[in-house]
Amino acid sequence: MVAQPMAGLVAALTNVHPLAVAVLFLSAGLACTAALLLQAQVRPCRALVGAAVARRYSADRASKPKKGGTDGLEMSVVEAESSAPLSTPDAALMAVGNDGVSTADMASQLRRANGLLLDLYPRQVAEALRDGRRLSPQRSEEATVVFMDIVHFTDICSELAPAKVCNMLHRLFCNFDCLSMQFGVYKVETIGDAYVGVTNLVAEQRADHALRAARFALATVRAAVETLVDIEDTRKGNINIRVGFDCGPVEGNVVGIRNLRFSLFGDTVNCAARMEAASAPGHILCTERAMKLVSKQAPEIPLFFRGEVPVKGKGSMRTYWVQHMAPAPPDA
Repeated sequence: MVAQPMAGLVAALTNVHPLAVAVLFLSAGLACTAALLLQAQVRPCRALVGAAVARRYSADRASKPKKGGTDGLEMSVVEAESSAPLSTPDAALMAVGNDGVSTADMASQLRRANGLLLDLYPRQVAEALRDGRRLSPQRSEEATVVFMDIVHFTDICSELAPAKVCNMLHRLFCNFDCLSMQFGVYKVETIGDAYVGVTNLVAEQRADHALRAARFALATVRAAVETLVDIEDTRKGNINIRVGFDCGPVEGNVVGIRNLRFSLFGDTVNCAARMEAASAPGHILCTERAMKLVSKQAPEIPLFFRGEVPVKGKGSMRTYWVQHMAPAPPDA
């Protein structure tokens, strides 16, 4: 079972010693692959981390990985650096001792590697990959999906050098990442200038998922207008974003066998994307069902009827502005 997900993943860690990658393969029972890495001593190429690591080291490759527990998986890269050392297989550490890399260094590298797994996938998915288990979809009958993107991004790209565009996105998305952790929003992905998050899917947030998403959306709008487009030329102004969200059934899963990523599926995802597209600069638009949940979970947040908006494949949908201390939203 371990070989199947491994075949669709690249063991590639930026700035991680190649021997640490070899230990990951040893942990997965792939001794031949590990031996080649140990012999070649080649630093792995830059790519997304996708190594499916078995839960325990076993001398018997034919034995099945043991289930249960969360050994070797940390909540984040930062927490991984300060957590207790991994229970790294002695044989694997002995195999890399001749390179002059200490056991403590290797354990630190492994903590980083395993922490990166959890930064790329929800815990349930990371554990399934690690254990060689079949991936089960993450389902929620009532989740909130948030979409946001940068206003006039195409124009910005035409005016700025690619390196400056990357710098702008990095600064903005770092702010969004911090806010997502603050409000308990799971960051699903970034696609160009778009940022996608979800609540009550990978964590139990049934009582306040709409509240979390709404407050996160409001905070990102404020964070965007405080972020310069070009830190070397203030005349280019600040970033402006559009935001939209919807509540409803959502399924998340990893599909395919290469460059694996966790993605969202369902009508709720489509509606959230449509709300973002129909929103206005510096404003947040939501569906009627999302409005009802926000009104219930966060009555202090003002909501205003925007009108009916034509949505592809859905006809006309009643939509609502999610307001804050900004100028009144534009008319439909």
